[in-house]
Amino acid sequence: MTQDTAPPAPVIALAPIRIDIGPGELADRLSILELKVAHAPQETALVSARDALAAQRARLPLPRLAEEVKLARVNADLWTAEDRIRSAERRGDYGPDFTALARRIIALNDRRSALKAAIDRLAGGAVSTEIKIYDL
Repeated sequence: MTQDTAPPAPVIALAPIRIDIGPGELADRLSILELKVAHAPQETALVSARDALAAQRARLPLPRLAEEVKLARVNADLWTAEDRIRSAERRGDYGPDFTALARRIIALNDRRSALKAAIDRLAGGAVSTEIKIYDL
C-alpha cells in the first residue's frame, strides 16, 4: 500500500431503517418494484423487496383502488419514456423528440404525484405526504 492509497473502508452491516409511509407511496413503490422484477426477474433482492411490500399492502383495510392501477400504468409509461430519453442522450440526439420526451416525463411525474395524493386521501389520510415544490 502506498501513502496515497487509503485502506478500504470497513463494511458495516446496518439493520433496515423503518419509516412510516402513506398508502400512495406504498402503491408507488410496489408498482415500481413490479416493473423492476419484470425487467430483471433474476434479481432475487427485487423479488424479495416486492413481496415484502405486497405483504404490507395486503394489510391495508381497503381493496386495491382504481388509482393504484392508474399509478402502475403511469409508472410503466415513465419507465418507457425514461428509457427512450436516456437512449437519445447516449446518441447525443437533442432534437424535437428529446424535448417531447422531457415534457412527457414532467407531465407523467405530475400525474404520478396526483395519483399518490389521491390514494392517500381515499385511504383516509388528511394530508398527503406527496407535496411538490418547484421554483418557477
